[in-house]
Order: sequence, then C-alpha cells, then structure tokens
Amino acid sequence: PATTNFYDEFENYDKMLSYSSGWQFDAASPEKYNGDATRLKRGAQTEEFFTYMLPGLEDFTLEVYGYRRSIGEIEIYTSEDGLEWTEQAYQMLGTTPESEWYREELSPDGTVNEGANYLRIVLKSHPERVWAPQFTRFDATMRNSSDLKTLQDTMMNNSRTLEDSGFAFVQNTEDL
Repeated sequence: PATTNFYDEFENYDKMLSYSSGWQFDAASPEKYNGDATRLKRGAQTEEFFTYMLPGLEDFTLEVYGYRRSIGEIEIYTSEDGLEWTEQAYQMLGTTPESEWYREELSPDGTVNEGANYLRIVLKSHPERVWAPQFTRFDATMRNSSDLKTLQDTMMNNSRTLEDSGFAFVQNTEDL
C-alpha cells in the first residue's frame, strides 16, 4: 500500500495536535548541535508532552540531543482514538557520546503498536539539566488507507483564515 511521510523540525507547534505548556524553542549555539538551530526543550523541571495525529502510523524516528550520556526519561505512547494510550516500546541507535551534547535516534522496537493513529512523546525527567534533552527532528511514515482526517486551528492568529475582516484576536490568560 502507498504511504505518506511526515516530518517536524520543531520550528513551531503547527504540526502538533496538542502539547503541554512547558516547552520552549531553542536556536542558541547551533555549533553544539551539528548546526541545528531549531530545537525543542523544556523550560522547567516538569513533565511535558507533545502529540501528533498520524493516521495509519507505520514507523517513526525521533531525533534528540542527549546531554552527558543521557537522554533522560522519555516515554512514547500510541493511541487508536486519542483517548486510550498504550506505551510504545522503542530502541535507541546507541550513539557513543563524544562531546557533552550528542545526537541519538529513537525508533520503534519492532513494529508500531497495532491501530496507532496518534503518537505522544512524554519527557518525564533528565538527571542533570532542565533543558535536556533537546528534540531536533521527528519523522513518521503512515499508510494512505486511513480515512481519519482533522484540521486544527488554535485561533492564535489569522494565518489560516480565508477572511478576517471584523475579527479581533485577544489573548485570554485565565485558566479554563
């Protein structure tokens, strides 16, 4: 069957279905990250997540920069409906760190859980630093046979609207 490829280089949140509030983008010191100036990191020592909708998910690779021989505690989950989650076993490329920051790849250990249409990455902790690890790229392959489709608009600006006259965008800082 035909497949579709998907990627996210962590330049913004546009490709994510949902994410927790503790993430920050980091473009500083690209020379430490093989020239990579688009990375995602935590802003505090909190558990954070991001989720993708990937209908018919078959395979994925998550690239991260570990710090001092550790990528920290990362958990990956899949879901058929976006409500019930199953932990996804993954393997690491096994990069030998040659400097303080090193690139590591995470991919399914075997196959992706059956029926996966959503994927969630959870960063639980890192033994040394709040801002480690840093996520640099995510790639996925999906079957084209899925009829699951969605369009998400966070309504943070008018970049996805056809017509925008007479509207004002106001930021609401109150907890919902």
